[in-house]
Amino acid sequence: MSAQPKYLELEGSELVDQTLFLRLDGQSLEFSKVNSSVLRKDAFSWHGQRSGESLSTLSFVAVEGHYHGTLLLDGRAYKFKGPGPSFVLSLAPRALPCGGCRVGSSLPPDPRRAGQVARTWRTGDANLIDLLVVYPAAVVSAAGGESALSAAILGAVADANLCYLNSGLDLRLRLVHQAQTTYSPSGVLDTDLKRIKETADGHMDEVHGLRDLYGADLVALLTTTSDTGGLANTMSTPSLNFEDSGFSVSVWDQIGAPSYTLAHEVGHNMGCLHNREDDDTTDGDENYDLFAFSFGKRWQDENSGYRTIMAYDDNAENFPTKIPYFSNPQVSYLGVTTGNAGTENNAKVLSITAPYVSNFRKSTVQAINSSVFTLRVAEGNASSLGVRLAMEPADSTQVTFSISGDSDFQIIGPSTLTFDANNWNLSQPVAVFAGSDTDDQNGTATLSLSASGMTTATVDLVEEDQNSSMGSSHYAFAGVVTNELGIGLGGVEVAFSDGSSSVFTDADGLFLGSLSSGWTGSASLSKAGYAFSGASVDLPGLSGHSLTHAFSSSRSTILYVDQDASGQNDGSSWANAFTNLAQALKAEADFQEVWVAEGTYLPGEVRTDTFILPPNIPVYGGFAGNELLRSQRDSSAYTTILSGDLGVAGDHTDNAYHVVSPASGSTLDGFVVQEGYASKNITGDDRGKGGALWADGIAFTVSNCSFQSNRSFQGGSGVYLNDSNASFLNCVFSNNLTDSTGSGAAAYLEDSNVSFESCSFAQNQAHFYGGAIRSDSSALDLLNCTFTSNQSVTSNGGGALYLNGGSFTIRSSVFTTNSANYDGGAVLSDGASGSFADSNFSGNLNTESNGGGALHLKDTNASLSGCRFQENLTYAPNYGGAIKFSNSQSSVSSCVFVSNRSMNNSAGAVYGDGSSILTVSDSNFTSNQATQGGALFIDSGGACAMTGNRFVENSANVGGALYLSNFATSKITGNDFHENNSTQFGGALFLTDGSLEIEGGTFYRNSSTYGGAVAVQYSSMITFDGVRGLGNEANGTSSASGGFLYLGVESLGADLINCALSGNRAKGYGGVVRPSGNLTITNCTIVGNVSESWGGVVILFEGDVLTLENSILWQNQATDAGNDVAVNTGSASAHYSLFDPSQSYGSISGTSNLSDSPVFVDSDGSDGIMGTLDDDLQFQAGSPGINQGSTSFTNYSTTDLLKQSRSGLPDMGAYEYWSDSPPQFTSSSTVSAAENQT
Repeated sequence: MSAQPKYLELEGSELVDQTLFLRLDGQSLEFSKVNSSVLRKDAFSWHGQRSGESLSTLSFVAVEGHYHGTLLLDGRAYKFKGPGPSFVLSLAPRALPCGGCRVGSSLPPDPRRAGQVARTWRTGDANLIDLLVVYPAAVVSAAGGESALSAAILGAVADANLCYLNSGLDLRLRLVHQAQTTYSPSGVLDTDLKRIKETADGHMDEVHGLRDLYGADLVALLTTTSDTGGLANTMSTPSLNFEDSGFSVSVWDQIGAPSYTLAHEVGHNMGCLHNREDDDTTDGDENYDLFAFSFGKRWQDENSGYRTIMAYDDNAENFPTKIPYFSNPQVSYLGVTTGNAGTENNAKVLSITAPYVSNFRKSTVQAINSSVFTLRVAEGNASSLGVRLAMEPADSTQVTFSISGDSDFQIIGPSTLTFDANNWNLSQPVAVFAGSDTDDQNGTATLSLSASGMTTATVDLVEEDQNSSMGSSHYAFAGVVTNELGIGLGGVEVAFSDGSSSVFTDADGLFLGSLSSGWTGSASLSKAGYAFSGASVDLPGLSGHSLTHAFSSSRSTILYVDQDASGQNDGSSWANAFTNLAQALKAEADFQEVWVAEGTYLPGEVRTDTFILPPNIPVYGGFAGNELLRSQRDSSAYTTILSGDLGVAGDHTDNAYHVVSPASGSTLDGFVVQEGYASKNITGDDRGKGGALWADGIAFTVSNCSFQSNRSFQGGSGVYLNDSNASFLNCVFSNNLTDSTGSGAAAYLEDSNVSFESCSFAQNQAHFYGGAIRSDSSALDLLNCTFTSNQSVTSNGGGALYLNGGSFTIRSSVFTTNSANYDGGAVLSDGASGSFADSNFSGNLNTESNGGGALHLKDTNASLSGCRFQENLTYAPNYGGAIKFSNSQSSVSSCVFVSNRSMNNSAGAVYGDGSSILTVSDSNFTSNQATQGGALFIDSGGACAMTGNRFVENSANVGGALYLSNFATSKITGNDFHENNSTQFGGALFLTDGSLEIEGGTFYRNSSTYGGAVAVQYSSMITFDGVRGLGNEANGTSSASGGFLYLGVESLGADLINCALSGNRAKGYGGVVRPSGNLTITNCTIVGNVSESWGGVVILFEGDVLTLENSILWQNQATDAGNDVAVNTGSASAHYSLFDPSQSYGSISGTSNLSDSPVFVDSDGSDGIMGTLDDDLQFQAGSPGINQGSTSFTNYSTTDLLKQSRSGLPDMGAYEYWSDSPPQFTSSSTVSAAENQT
């Protein structure tokens, strides 16, 4: 037509019409239907093509008698709308360009709506995208009312689905709701898009509630006028996190054909970009994972220029015709491929992202969905379509189908399908046969699909006439074969008993054969690896088409995978194993286990591809490929590798973000998982975590696997878990590492409950926290694990573990040669609580800051029992060669500390800061070393209850074993200190600014310059009760003083009660004590001590006061003066004590004292040396000190050093004498007893 038509009249316009005639200004044109569809009650769509002219098309939607349509004719596009059947035509408005792609440099924060949503058919949707459309009143008015607008919206949705169908995509867009919203369009699409995305900005906030109510995956806002036709947020990587950006805005009269703006903007939501020539993304392939092939295509031929849905026209309008296709190199239009391999392939992008987008929301609107709108069946032949439900049904649901129209159409197989929780989202086949007839017309009919409580869905059936007739001499024999889930099974042979040619099922399980009239015999089904119900059909004499046959199949419950297999590639046996593991895991079959043979398997082609493990189905590796029993596998001999090395071999920068993604109930067993690289460093972007394995909100198990050579930027190079429950058994984590700010190279756990049993972690490196594991607010359980040579390389700490909040249980585990620059060579715990039991820590290193060669427990309450700490080391100018406690309430029991060192500061083994409250019991500290506190340092204000510990050969400048500063604990009990050494003060113990009672225990052969055993300064009082001090020496210099005890600057004094002090020695003053202030000695035995200067026991200067009570001084020596006591300017008194006054220098006042030999059992023991462990300072019978003491003293104790009771008058000295004597009977010594009586 040369002139622009003005008027259009539809002659009949029903859903079932196969042909429509238009009258354009009186001229009649014929259009043949391509497809049509029921959209909802009183609404349908119709799309047709003018005979012989593929570029002339008619499309419309009818809603309650109101039409909205597009006519493409002679290269021009016209629009029409109204109640019909007559319409005024108008030129379609100029197609406005898209407002651009909003591809942010970062993903939005993870909303964590439902944790990890499955992206396969087993636990989620895969291809049905639910859409909510909202619009302001201005759009309703511009469209001409609600019905007119509904027609436009439904038409645009139908146009989008036409685009998917044309592009060969198994993808459907479904309108689940449309609603008017109170909003005044801004005229700027970017503003409108920001406003609808925000949830609480006062603009359209109710839309988000509607989205949840109707389960809409995407939301489209319609507006009035703008310089551009639409704008959308563009997914830059397949991610469930994108759901809160799943919004677009479009000018309402642009959404359908010929502009296809709705399909275009939804394409952006799903990751598609414009044509490459007009790409306007700012970060390109750096942050856009599908960039390489994400573009639309445009091209020219000799007649015109064409462009696919996502492509722009140019300024010269060389590409005016937009075709309803997404770019796809496998699909052609007018002889030209609509895409280019590797560059222009929107269809590939949509296929990758559809499983994510379709799971943004769980569907809430039930419906029956068919795979096609129109099914074309060649005359005398058969064809099939797929049917599924939109959402999981509450109960088993039957869908019935029937045909109305041309009677040549007949259903093949059953007339019902059953859907339940196991198969609701899988397409089950519906097959239709078109019988031969004698006419030359294309017959038509309608296939109706119905179920209780659902809107009936319809599919147009079109018979493509072949001008042929099967006649009465032959009949069709047809049926459908399905698997256990109702899915069509291809490749099944149907053999006939007469030996005639077999037929085979197609991919949808449909078979069709032709048998002669009267044929008698049987047909049998077979396929390697499968068994069939009713596998043979008897035909007693064929007298018509035999079409009702339906067969179900069963197969092994094991799915086999072997990359070297060459059979059917269906996983039914080793011979017919799948060769691609990623495809096998998505197989639409009913299996209970997956067996994978040795080899290297890749998860896909692009970095976002991952092995998605099926739920509740274990996946086993380590098979040779011929085993009959799982127990026959050997994963060490037959290595099965899951590799993320997708691109250039050996180049980690193009590797998969996550090699494995488990689902709830998954099991992975017997694999090596390697070469994943989670490379992104964007907050909220999990592409930076979990290089080998990533999981969110699920529970799963991993056994006998190795995670090696994986990388990440943020952390969890081996494993990243959020809000998950996981168990790892017999796994190896080695050589995983993070980039410059990553934590937890082997595993990064957040809000999870995780156990590792019999796992090893070796040579993992994180730059920040946790060389092997970072655990945030999680419950971590380690049993029989080993951590070797893991590193926190740069800062933050925890060479093996970083425990950030949460709880932990570590049992029977070994930590060796781990290192951290900051905080805790093996473990840093901050704000956590838990326990270490029966575990070993050796050779761990803190190199630069904050201390804790093995452990730094900060704001952590922990118990440590049965652990061994050996040769751990800190070089930090801080504390704790083995353990540093900071603001911690913790206990250490039955542990061993050997050769730990704090090289540049304090606490060779254990450090507790001033905010810590510790309990240390029944532990051994040997050969530990520091500048202060060779074994243990308690800082100012800290508290540490110590009971039953043994300190041997520890050394420091001050406090060879213990350094106690402003000590808040009042008593330590039953501790032994042997052969500890300090170069300055306190060979065993140094106390400053605090008061302390030492009860029980032995100080043996400790040495220092001042205070061979103990030195005290700036302290209130120190008390020794029931202590043995043997062979301690102040020997550092010629002025070394206080062989046992040195009371230094501003010390107020000491009380010694029930103590045995022998063999102590000082090169200077005081073989036993160099006092300051009051020294009260009660019930003590002090024998054989030596000063190489003054005072074999003690020397007193001005202000010093010595009081002896019930005590013994004997055989002590001083080179210069005062073998026992040298009173210089102080004062001394003795009461009820035994000593020889002639052995002291100066006067000693007092009463009731004795001077005879005390008669000890053996004062120098079998070795003949006083001050050794074999000395026995108890009285022999007849000793003058027996019963000669007094009970009137303040410090008098009713028990002696051995905790034996004192009664009556006490003995002098530390030991109460008890004689052995026969028992005395107070009644008759004869006793009689009757049998069975007491």
